[in-house]
Parts: sequence; structure tokens; C-alpha cells
Amino acid sequence: MIVIRSLRRSIISVQYFIIYAWAVLRHLLTHLILLLLAYALLSGGPQVQDVFRSINASEPNLLTNIPFLTMTCFTVAWGVSLWYCGRLLLSLADVRGPKLLDTFHRFPRHESRRERERLSDFIAQIPPILGLLPPLLVSLAFADTDNRHIFYVAWFYGLTIGLGLWFTYHRQLLRKVLPGIRFDPFLFKPDRRHWRDIWRLSDSYSRVCYALLIINFAIWLLLIFFPDRWPVIWQAGPVGILLIAFTWLTPLVSYLTYLNRPTRPVLLLLTLWIVICSYFNDHTLLRFTEANPIKQSVRQSAMVLPVSHVKGQPLAGITDAHSGAEAGLMRPGIHKHLRQWVSHRAAWPTDTMPVFIIATEGGGIRSLNWTTGVIQQLDSLIPGFYKQIFAFSGVSGGGVGATFLTTFRRDVPRVTPVRYRQFRQATNDDFLSPVMGALLFHETLQKVLPFPVRQFNRSNWLEDAWSASYYQHLQLHSLDKPFLSLWSAADSLDHPSLFLNAVITESGQKGILSNLQLDSQYFRDVVDIYGITRRDIPIKTAASLTARFPWLSSGGLITYPDGRPFGHVVDGGYWDNTGLETALSILTAITPDIQQFNQNPGRPFTIQPVVLYLKNTLIDEECDVSDSYFDWLIPIVASMNANQRKSGTVSNLTENLLHNYQPEVPYHIIQLDRKTGVPLPLGWYLSDDARYDLWRKVNAFAHTHTTFTKTVGHFFNN
Repeated sequence: MIVIRSLRRSIISVQYFIIYAWAVLRHLLTHLILLLLAYALLSGGPQVQDVFRSINASEPNLLTNIPFLTMTCFTVAWGVSLWYCGRLLLSLADVRGPKLLDTFHRFPRHESRRERERLSDFIAQIPPILGLLPPLLVSLAFADTDNRHIFYVAWFYGLTIGLGLWFTYHRQLLRKVLPGIRFDPFLFKPDRRHWRDIWRLSDSYSRVCYALLIINFAIWLLLIFFPDRWPVIWQAGPVGILLIAFTWLTPLVSYLTYLNRPTRPVLLLLTLWIVICSYFNDHTLLRFTEANPIKQSVRQSAMVLPVSHVKGQPLAGITDAHSGAEAGLMRPGIHKHLRQWVSHRAAWPTDTMPVFIIATEGGGIRSLNWTTGVIQQLDSLIPGFYKQIFAFSGVSGGGVGATFLTTFRRDVPRVTPVRYRQFRQATNDDFLSPVMGALLFHETLQKVLPFPVRQFNRSNWLEDAWSASYYQHLQLHSLDKPFLSLWSAADSLDHPSLFLNAVITESGQKGILSNLQLDSQYFRDVVDIYGITRRDIPIKTAASLTARFPWLSSGGLITYPDGRPFGHVVDGGYWDNTGLETALSILTAITPDIQQFNQNPGRPFTIQPVVLYLKNTLIDEECDVSDSYFDWLIPIVASMNANQRKSGTVSNLTENLLHNYQPEVPYHIIQLDRKTGVPLPLGWYLSDDARYDLWRKVNAFAHTHTTFTKTVGHFFNN
């Protein structure tokens, strides 16, 4: 009987514990959601790991290390915000509602006074526990990196202990420092107060906390509307921006939770308002450099050089039969461009002239730097290599890299070590902080506005970050210029054409932005984006068009000339992350012209197309079997993993196809070694260690790909 009584008492205690916990935590569910979101982001894969790797490699100086200082300040601020907002919310809320009281009466014990005391203990204990979690999460994130620095782990763990001591003994400490201070006598009482009475009934200490929360909102407004925002965003760092966002979100969700009642469903109404606003506040329209559609006119003749203006004479064997309908347009057709491109190289020194078609795989900033580094290395090892690139087929970061490199070579025809080092610095900046800042601050405000504010578009912030970095290191505003201006000068035929791959969300079609018109015979069911918009866009916008990976960046709305929407473009990796499919379309489009030229007995040389694939993804041979939330995650996990795994299949198919091509077309894969060295993340941020390891592998290209350089080099030397 004693055992049964003890067991029954234990069961009742557990039941009461669950009741108390739910009675308190149901008012703090939004706080718990923020903490779970923070946990997911702070342990969210290689990109976050690389951010913490960068901080671990820096000096832990509170006076000079701005990211570390920002993280320290706002980790403490968020912890205090969770603690005090939780206290305030529970003191205002009807924690012991009628249903809870009815539940108490169902149990055999009716110790109302004791139960009320226990409930008050829960109200007093849970907010401090929540307030301790932010520094603890940051400490665990530091400890999880491969180059963990014991100081950072210990520092944020020490902040956890320090906050715990403050939450426990702050009254005693303040009474000793300020003997006359009084504390709120109504705190933790089940009687409900109105929020308008908070300031009047609160003590001086509480008023300081309220003032800090108001200052926090002021910081949020400054980050949105302050004109000189770039230095602030960049110096805070990605984790600092994240902590600032959670610090100001906490009082916001606390106030919304306070207003939310069964008879006043504020959170539901806010959700419905956001849904309604989404019909009117699409702010993702692409930037255009021309207000009016592109038309056929004389002013476009600078974009398509007549044959008489091209170096050398027209070469026999390539006719203009395919491009007669395209002669008056701003963008030449691919056949006409090939004719001019070959004519420009009439004095080729060897018997075989290569035509390189390069597919550069997606991969964020990793792919951006791999693309620019490899091509520049090849051009230094094989002088003249860059000028023999007929076209880039770029996806995501690979497309950004191809665009950046083409812009740089257009700006700096003779690349010196100093200018190349400046260019490398421009492609290695922190591009993650600006887009995160816009996502967490500007886009939050945009969601509740019933009209679009295009300055709040986070993709524009990413574009502006590229442009600002390019100007900061090279002192050039080139990325703000029109995309088609890259081919407007007399030396335009010395630069490759760009085929930037995207996906049309609404139809699922592949979309391509190119300086050349697409031949529907070879690009079937492909949207020629310039054919829809008929307006030019900045170079930075063209680069971002292929690298819009939701949720980090937004889709881009493209419209017809009259303003009617056509659809939203997103990252080209959704269709084919390799870029090889478009490269094969380019090859098949120019093959008849090349064959016609090679069959001409009076040809000065033979044209040989060559396909290169710049690969940077790593396909794991082993995989972990899903064991949790399988039914929920299977559509997303299967889609993403199948898309990534597709790269190997497409590459193998391309190799077999070109091997059996008549005549055979050489196919080469230039693979980034990611099995050794520092992990290289997918994203828009590289730590110093990751950057150093990546460029070490780029600089070792001459030693790791000697066979390839010899094979390609024979085209350039007799």
C-alpha cells in the first residue's frame, strides 16, 4: 500500500508539473519558436560552421574585434530581452485561466494556496531559463567548429553563468548599489494588469529595461533607414546580424502574444493580413537600365559589329544564312556571332583553332572564386586562352563568376598582379551579411506593407554588395552598367558570350539571359529572357538572376515591355546545376557552321570545339538513412539530393555523347578538390581559412592539371 501511495503521489506530482509547465509555456510559445529557429540557424550546416571558423581564427579582443564585440553585446541583450519580456508577459497574462482552475478541482488534493505558490514559482523560474539559452547556444556553436578556440567557448559559457547569477541575485545586488531602489510589487501576481499601467506602476529598474527595449527598436529602424548602412552591416558579421534580429524580434512577438486572446486572435489576423498583402506587395521586379523596350535602330549597331569592322576579312565557309532575320536587332544570333568571332581570328597561328565552351557549375561564392581563379590561371599558363572562349554557360555562383570575370577583363585588358589581387579581394568579401540584414530587417517590414518597396528587396542588397565590393577594391562602378555594354566596344569579340541559366517558377521552364539571341531550333522550350523584357539590366542584376536561391534571396519578377508580369526567375540550379545542358545546346547550334567551315578546301585552319566543365560539388559516396520526420521531409530531401546527384549523371552523359560525336569533341572536367583541406561551404561567405585553402588549390592548378594544360596548349603552339 505504501508503494502504491507513493506511486500515486508521484503520478499526481507529474500531472501537476505538466499542468504548471503548460500554463506558463503556452504564453511563451513564440519565444520558444525563436529559440528553436536560432538553434536551427546556429547549427545549420557548412556555411554557419565557416562563419564561426572565421571568428575562431581571429583575435578575441573586445576593443578591436567588431564581430566578436557585436556577438557579445547582443547575446547578452537577447538573453535579457527573453528574460524580462517573459517576466513581463507572464505578469500581464491570465496564467491561471478558468480551464486551469477547473483542472485543479478534478484532482483529489485541494491545496489551492500551495498550488498557487507552485505556479508562481514556475512563473518566476521559466523566464530566466529561457534567458540563459542564447549564450549557451552560441557557446555550443563555437564548440562545434573544427578549429574551436577555447576562449570563445569559455567566454560565452561564462556569459551563461553570469546571466544566471544576475537573474538570481539582481535584486540583492541592486539594493546594495542603490539602497533606495524599489521593485515592482505586482510582478508575478496572477491578477492581470493593463499594459498602459506598466510604466506608471513600475520601478526605476524596470523602466530602464523598458527603455532598453525601445532603444532596440530604434536600432532596428536605423538599420532599415540609415543611409550609410553598408559599414554597419559588414562589420557586425552574419552572426551579429542574426543576434540583433532576434533581440528586437523578442519584444515584438511578446507584445503580439499579449494582445492575442481567444476573442481577439491577433496572431491569426496578422497572418491573414500578411497573406492579403502578398497579393499587392511583390517588390521583386528586376532592375532595368532602360525605361523603354529595346527597339531596332541605328544606335544598336555598336552592339553588333559589321563584318567590315572586324579584324581580318570574312572567312570562307561560314555563311550568314541563319542570321538574316537577326541583323537589325541589338543582340546578334548565335550563328552570325560565330561568323564574326571566327573572322576576328583570321590570323590564327596553328592548323587548328579551338573554340571553348565552358560550363561552370553552381556553388555560391565557392563556385564564383573557382571559376574566376581557374580561367585566369589557364590564361596565364596558356596566353590567349581567354580570347578563345566562345561562351560561358553559368549556373548560380558559376554564372556570377563568369560575369565578374568578363567584366574584369573588359575593364582591365592587361591584367597585372596588383589588379588581379584587387579583383580576388572583390570576389571574396562578406556577401552574406547584407543579404541576411535585408532578409531579417527590411523584408520583415515589407511583409506587412500592402505596397511594394523595392529598396527592401534582399536580392538587390546582394547585388549592391557585389557592386560596392567591386568599387571598393577596383575603384570601378562597372557592375552598375548595362549588361549588354560588355560587348559594345571595338574589342567585344575578344570576350566570351554569357549564357546565364535560370528557372521560371510558374512554368518550370529554363530561362537564359544572354547577349546572343537564342535559336528556338536548338533551345526548344527555353525562355529567352531578353526576348520577354526587351530592356537591358545592370550587370549585377544579370549575375544575380542565375543565383536566386530562395529562401536566402528572392525570386525576380520579369515583365513584358508593357509592364505585364511574365513570371519569377529563380536559381538555375533547380533545373541543371552543371550548366552542361546549355553548353550542349550551344555546341549543337554552332556545329553545322563549324562543319561547313571545315569542309571548305580554302580554309586557313580547322575549327575544333572543346567543352570544359568547371566542377566544384562533392558527391558523397555514403549517406545517412533518415530516421526522424521521414514522411514530412522526404519530398524536400529527395528533391534536393536528387538534384545534386544529377550532376554526375549529366557529366557522364555529356562525356559519352561527345566521345561519339562526329567528329569527336574533347571534353574535360576541372574538379575542385574538396576532399582535402578546409571544408568549403555553399553560400556567400568564406572564412580566411577557407579562402586561403581555395586559392591554394587554384594556384596549384599548373601542377595538378599538367596533362590538361599540355593537351590544350598544343592548340596555341606549332
